[in-house]
Amino acid sequence: MTYEDYVALPDDGNRYEVIEGELCSVPAPNRKHQRISFKLALLLGNFVESHHLGEVYFAPFDVKLSDINVVQPDLLYVSNGRLDIMSEAGAMGAPDLAVEVLSTSTRRRDKVTKLRLYENFGVDEYWIVDASRVAVRVYRRSRNKLALVSELLDEDGVMLTTPLLPGLVIPVAAIFED
Repeated sequence: MTYEDYVALPDDGNRYEVIEGELCSVPAPNRKHQRISFKLALLLGNFVESHHLGEVYFAPFDVKLSDINVVQPDLLYVSNGRLDIMSEAGAMGAPDLAVEVLSTSTRRRDKVTKLRLYENFGVDEYWIVDASRVAVRVYRRSRNKLALVSELLDEDGVMLTTPLLPGLVIPVAAIFED
């Protein structure tokens, strides 16, 4: 399946991604997943907006990496200097930051397949948020690869930061608190 095939699909109320030309269903996230995504969207979005650094979007929102790879990260950030990739339909290229909150049904896709896609298509940083382990894995681009730079556990005082957004400090505990 190509991007053109994908956008021509009838709106049946379901979410889909295209990975290496294969149409993949994306099940609706559960309550915990949504709470984590919402908290991160607020924390990241408020920081980016207040500092006028770019734009933050949340799923469902298409990211066309290539003609046969269209994904919908749970959250994404595009810096001001790269806003030319944005269209009315979504992002037509890799965001600066992609965030996936793991779900049982998409765990392998997020940890393996999307990591490879984000690496191959130029995402600078990728966060994998794992509610079952109460941890955030941070991958950062180094020498054309996304390398694991930290695994942050929900412990007192542990903070999530990124060189993409200097000054952003997110307490890991805040991501997971009910």
